[in-house]
Amino acid sequence: MKYLALMALPVLCGGCVWYGETRETIPGNNPVRVSEVVTMHQEGAGDGAILREIHGSGVRHHPTAEDIVWLKQAGVSDQVITAMINAPHPAIWKQAMYEDKAQRKKSRYVKMFRLRGIPEWAMRRKNFDTLIEALEASAREGAFAKEEWDAYRRAWSEPKALTSMIHWYRALLKKDLSGPVNRIDVPVLLVWGEKDNFADVSLAKKSIDLCERGGTLFLGEGTHWVLREEAASINPMLVTFLRSDQDA
Repeated sequence: MKYLALMALPVLCGGCVWYGETRETIPGNNPVRVSEVVTMHQEGAGDGAILREIHGSGVRHHPTAEDIVWLKQAGVSDQVITAMINAPHPAIWKQAMYEDKAQRKKSRYVKMFRLRGIPEWAMRRKNFDTLIEALEASAREGAFAKEEWDAYRRAWSEPKALTSMIHWYRALLKKDLSGPVNRIDVPVLLVWGEKDNFADVSLAKKSIDLCERGGTLFLGEGTHWVLREEAASINPMLVTFLRSDQDA
């Protein structure tokens, strides 16, 4: 059961649990919805103000392809969209799942999501205890506060919450990403924990190679939850990155 619970960790956890426009805020964070970014832009807020809201939330953002299309159609700048992304390029990741030995082992959980209903059932058992235990096991001690678990349980208990989040992976498995990958010309700072149980460090290097203006910040002791574990190191770098780009 613990293995099945581990399958969901990369998408179910972070500072906030996302499933469409429903969310459960974890104590201490104030996450920003994609719809809120669009509204701020339409109401005339500048990029600087929107970026302060995004990064002030202290939350990891994993927008879907549909979210990015929505943001682009609304006229939201590439700089703001880039600030919301923290993941390997999906085409790089999917290719590595099948062709890279190290990543194939780390991504076994993704292929299990083809099963309907079983992953959700396994994660719900015993009030999500197995999922929480697996989350703690994949992070450094102290990355998650004990008082957060009730908020996570409430979020996971929402109707169709688990299924909606797992669908992110199911969509990835169905999507044809075998074609040429376009170069990325917006500034990117990729933050990566080298002890990530779910994504090999090679994915970061291959993803950043796609960027015309890309930089990496590798944390040797960081796990998948590196933004929680290494906030003191990461936050100043994010501020420097955003300010340098805005001044360019």
